[in-house]
Amino acid sequence: MTESYPKPFIVNGAGIAGLTVALALAAQNQQVLVFEKAEGFEMLGAGLQLSPNAMHVLKALGLEKRIDQAASAPESIEIENAVLGHKLVSLPLGKSIKEKFGAPYNLIHRADLQDILFNACNNHPNIEVRFSSEVIEMAPHGRGVTVMLNEKGETNELQASGLIVADGVWSKLRTEVIGLDAPEYSGKIAWRALVPFERGKTENRTRVWFGPKSHVVSYPVRNGAFQNLVIITGGPESTGKETVSADANELKMLFKGWKGDFLPMLDRKTKWTGWPLYEVKTPNRMAYGTVALIGDAAHAMLPFAAQGAAMAIEDAAVLATQITVCETVEEAFRTYEKLRVPRVSRVAKTARANGRIYHMSGIRADVRDLGMWLMPTRFLSARQNWIYGWRT
Repeated sequence: MTESYPKPFIVNGAGIAGLTVALALAAQNQQVLVFEKAEGFEMLGAGLQLSPNAMHVLKALGLEKRIDQAASAPESIEIENAVLGHKLVSLPLGKSIKEKFGAPYNLIHRADLQDILFNACNNHPNIEVRFSSEVIEMAPHGRGVTVMLNEKGETNELQASGLIVADGVWSKLRTEVIGLDAPEYSGKIAWRALVPFERGKTENRTRVWFGPKSHVVSYPVRNGAFQNLVIITGGPESTGKETVSADANELKMLFKGWKGDFLPMLDRKTKWTGWPLYEVKTPNRMAYGTVALIGDAAHAMLPFAAQGAAMAIEDAAVLATQITVCETVEEAFRTYEKLRVPRVSRVAKTARANGRIYHMSGIRADVRDLGMWLMPTRFLSARQNWIYGWRT
């Protein structure tokens, strides 16, 4: 087993991927510096799903109790045909998932998870998080990596044992420094909102409504105080990478003829934000010498398998494990890439396939619905076993 390296590891980006890998490395007695270009955390984003494969990693990092306090654990996922108003299938989660995989299936607001991860990093003696700072250049070499930092407008040079690029789908290090392909626009937009439950009311389930060229997902977050509502529609590429806003009445126009009982939620006063969906279609490189990419910087994927955050969390665990068992950082990163590329590629492919299934129309939708209605629940649930059953 490799002992702790004399120079720190640098993580560029303090999102879920960056903070998780910092904790995973620190747990292996490595020193970690995390650089985040923002001045601080903003309470942005919406809900995300932490399936058992991700929860095993977070549990190993000692975060399970804090996540349980902030998250919801749905009892089921219910899938419906939104046009006809028919329920197609109800798949068990809750106790069934925890018994089968040894960890729960949780729903949590992205900002709540980020806050939990940051507090854990902030309280760890091996981790330092610096805001208003980012890596702008890098030079990997046999003794580690030399990085150039922009820290509050000043340029500084720093030596590190390795660099982990965790600055998200729009990573400049990925495209401008390493030279990898930029993410591609999927043609779809995710419209997200947090809708407060009426006083005294909540529900503990995930619901999905299928419709032609669109679908809708809802589930509770923040201890059941809010319903996370996501509407996926088509949208022109001219929307660009920036978020856009919409009026609920504009969204309601998309659902004429639909019978899904999510429709009354569109009348609730809340803010709708549109996130154009981009993906890295060929995540075949995740390491370059003493530089590794994780999370969306490496393999941004569509949300139709609900595994974007989980894959970043898995990345962190695998990378940290390889640091402990390999002789050099370069060998560790190379092995990490070999282990991760096949899995994240398969999950990304599954997400794209799910998107096509969700948005079917006409006779194809009829065949899909009939198949789901006739297929035993245990067979439908088993389609996720290879994802949920993952371990480091």
